[in-house]
Amino acid sequence: MRHITVIAADSMMGRAPGSHGDSATVAYLTRALTDAVGSSGDVSTQNVPLGADVKQHSTNVIATIPGTRDEWVVVTAHHDGLGVGKPDAQGDSIYNGANDNAIGASLLICLAGELSSEPRTRGVIAILTAAEETGHLGARYWAEHPTIALQKVRFGVNLDAIGVNGPTEDFLAYGRDQLIGADSMLRAAAALAGFELTSAAFEQNMYWSFDSAELGAVGIPAVTIGQGMRLPAGLSRQPPEGMPILRQRVHSPKDEVAADWDPLAIRRFADLALAVVEAVRVHDREIRLKMPNAYQKRP
Repeated sequence: MRHITVIAADSMMGRAPGSHGDSATVAYLTRALTDAVGSSGDVSTQNVPLGADVKQHSTNVIATIPGTRDEWVVVTAHHDGLGVGKPDAQGDSIYNGANDNAIGASLLICLAGELSSEPRTRGVIAILTAAEETGHLGARYWAEHPTIALQKVRFGVNLDAIGVNGPTEDFLAYGRDQLIGADSMLRAAAALAGFELTSAAFEQNMYWSFDSAELGAVGIPAVTIGQGMRLPAGLSRQPPEGMPILRQRVHSPKDEVAADWDPLAIRRFADLALAVVEAVRVHDREIRLKMPNAYQKRP
């Protein structure tokens, strides 16, 4: 919560790529990620051009955490937001992007600290990606200019806009329908964290909503893990297009740290994310894309 509060503060002015708030965010993330991994990893930055004018750029912040073998898992979360935009009825024009995606970036910092505490078979490349909201530019740039040979990357996990308004007993893994060999690993990891893997009709239309698709475009099996559908009481929540709270807050000045955030939901999702990444680090069976060229056809 300390990281979220800083990243989503009004002083960051919504973290639009290339803005002063974006630069301040990158400086904070670099310090926080360096502190998290300590001497167990290496933190670097990667300039991401924001268009034809190479003078305009944002920054990927990258932690490299070695394993015992020269194989890697990429874990991503975007740090940018929409900046300052149309004011709401209260005159607030700062699109703080607390859930989308200060919380994912903050979770990745904490995960990097946990993942660096004890070496596993595969190393971790933790990337706080730039400019996701303007076309996945940071994830795409890393995929086209990787800091590790792509053939050594076995899997990718992306964190983006997790559920904060109540825990669910299941979770979605966007992109898994494009993969062979991932389901058993995801189910086993989920069980350790007290979740079940589920599916929903709308997830097939959301592949290109996340940075994980950019990894798929270069042949890396990847998923974005997200909140599921079944509430602890056995009730089912509505899909994204029918959730009033989400619809009102996403991509608006209302996406701020709120009193109705459920700490248990955030904690449980953190446990799930850690379990999934740890499972990938030691998984000994091949996971591959069903159709390697499917993700290359960008919408």
